[in-house]
Amino acid sequence: MSAPQFLFDHEEAGDLDRVTTYYSRLKAHRWLMVGALFIFACLLLGGWLKPMQAFISSFAIIILAMLAPVQSRKARINAEANALSQTANDRHIHAISNAINDPIMLISSTGTLLYANEEAERAFGRIEIGTPIVLRLRSDEVRTLIRSTLDGVKTGTIEFVEKSPLERWFSVSLKPVSSDATKPQYLMHFHDLSETKKTDKVRSDFIANASHELRTPLASLMGFIETLAGPARNDEVARDRFLKIMQDQAGRMSRLIDDLLTLSRFETAWGQSSFEEVELKAVLTHVTNALSPMVSQTGATIKLSFAGGLDEALKLRGNRDEIIQLFENLIENAIKYGKDNGQVNVDVSEDAAGQNFIVEVRDDGPGISEEHLPRLVERFYRVDVDTSRGKQGTGLGLAIVKHIIQRHKGRLNVKSKLGQGTSFFVALPKIQAK
Repeated sequence: MSAPQFLFDHEEAGDLDRVTTYYSRLKAHRWLMVGALFIFACLLLGGWLKPMQAFISSFAIIILAMLAPVQSRKARINAEANALSQTANDRHIHAISNAINDPIMLISSTGTLLYANEEAERAFGRIEIGTPIVLRLRSDEVRTLIRSTLDGVKTGTIEFVEKSPLERWFSVSLKPVSSDATKPQYLMHFHDLSETKKTDKVRSDFIANASHELRTPLASLMGFIETLAGPARNDEVARDRFLKIMQDQAGRMSRLIDDLLTLSRFETAWGQSSFEEVELKAVLTHVTNALSPMVSQTGATIKLSFAGGLDEALKLRGNRDEIIQLFENLIENAIKYGKDNGQVNVDVSEDAAGQNFIVEVRDDGPGISEEHLPRLVERFYRVDVDTSRGKQGTGLGLAIVKHIIQRHKGRLNVKSKLGQGTSFFVALPKIQAK
């Protein structure tokens, strides 16, 4: 049986492939060859080249054109398509990362920045591409995280604090995201813990302060009870004096617990379902009348006045009991901390835009030093601890005022100068006439 006859053998096929390749290269570089041959012809005609030199140069150009590799049209199309696909993919990834509310950075295997989303720029400022991350985030924890991850060690989440321009806490994780072993990339994800840390600190401070405020009268009560049960059992004079002190301390604890419960209720009362139409003038009149016994005891006077042009019905939307408590706290503080036999002024007006009622509660007391003003609404913060306790203050009154104003979408401002009294300004939105 004869062997099958092929049109050409492998060697002939290889020779044909080479001829086709050379032809393709010459065709691809034809304009380059034409240009070079034209230049050599001009140099030859001008006498700058001898015929042999021109021939050798032209032959060399043809050989170089045959040997120079050329990218096929299909390969060029594929390369352009891959580039467009990569660009579109990068845009898609950037769009996704910018939609995430946490800072995100993409870093290289050398720890330099490849990309940062918008949240990262807001949190840390603009970082130039190619900048080593450790030069911007100067943290031993971050440096250790990057070094360990780049060395192939599996790492968890670390916490670090950024102190400039404000103190902020972040949890950070770093994970590889590229499957290309030659160009590994890593995603650095930041989660802002600042509010959580702040809340934890506030809660810790609150528990410590509340415990201290309750422990003091409780210790006093326990001490007097032991005394009355022991050495002063039959001492009527001491018993009456101790019982009066014990009653005062029990009253202090009761007021503190009431304020704590009130504050807790306001902090958890987000809704406004209990709001209704409230007449401001009636509320302020009720508060001044309710405080008349206190006014009589201290010798102070309260002057309630309304700016010209205000209608009789000063209507706002809110919870009447809460607004009463708001102004009771402010006016009561003005009576307590004003000067003896002094005057408390309660002036009602409107803002320039006619959107809010402005209620100013002003005393003529010794005033408050400027450094204390920003902290007056903090829980348990007192300008003078002994004076506050002597006047039966719990340190929670202005914190309650702040929460009531926030619930009613209002604003609070304080102005004071030493020796010139203190003014509290409350702005509450009025009901606009339709």
